[in-house]
Amino acid sequence: RNLKPLHEEQIAALYALTHGRPLLMRMVLGLLLDYDWQDLSALLLQFQQEDGSVPVQDVVSFAVESYAVNQPAVGPLLNRLVSAAGGASLTAMHELFWRGLGASDELDQVLAELEDRALLEVDNFKQRVVLHPVVRRYLEQNVVMLGEDWERTHARYYLSYAREYQRLPLNRW
Repeated sequence: RNLKPLHEEQIAALYALTHGRPLLMRMVLGLLLDYDWQDLSALLLQFQQEDGSVPVQDVVSFAVESYAVNQPAVGPLLNRLVSAAGGASLTAMHELFWRGLGASDELDQVLAELEDRALLEVDNFKQRVVLHPVVRRYLEQNVVMLGEDWERTHARYYLSYAREYQRLPLNRW
């Protein structure tokens, strides 16, 4: 969105650090929304492996944590999304996952910013939000235990949809 153009040397350095991996490149470009190239590249060099690349897990960790610091509702939202293994509908995002975290109209901006940072994908055609498997794996390893209350709320929400499907004739599925 508001990404400053990169110079030729910066593009070459970006490619060297990411080895041209699309998700990693998108995440680094997303981090450039919050950091300038000089600071970010110095930080990424600390993660650098023998082959010159940076591990995607380290970039995911830094991207999630640095954005969550600036947006306090993002940490709980991403933690809740771990339970949405196949993604979540935009309706469920508003009614379930975002509940209690902020105003409903704020969610659209947060989702756009998370997508700009490659932390999730929003499929407007299918009306779904999906975490990339690498991001999900990081969150699963580091998720704050949400407890039984969240599990019950999550189950209750989807149970109502399951009951609706049971009432439909098979030819309408």
